Amino acid sequence: MARTEPKEKLLQATIAVARHDELGSVPTEEEMHQVCFLSRVMDKAILGLHDQRKAQKKHGQLASFARQEKQYVYAHRLCQGLHQ
Repeated sequence: MARTEPKEKLLQATIAVARHDELGSVPTEEEMHQVCFLSRVMDKAILGLHDQRKAQKKHGQLASFARQEKQYVYAHRLCQGLHQ
C-alpha cells in the first residue's frame, strides 16, 4: 500500500524533528530520502510478516520454523548494517 502525499510529508517532518532532537542537526535531503526508504522497507517487512501469519492462522497452517529463522536472521543483519 502506497503512502499518500500528506502522510509522507508528516513522516518526513516527524523524522526531521526526531533527528534534530537526537543529533542536534537538520537532516539533508539525501538523509531524509534514505530514512523514508528504510521506513517503507521495514513497514513492508513487518506488515508482510504479520499478514502472512494472519493468513496461515486463518487457514490452519503452521509456519515453517526454518523459514521464520531465515527471515529473522535477514532482518537482524539488515538492522546491524544500519547501525554501522
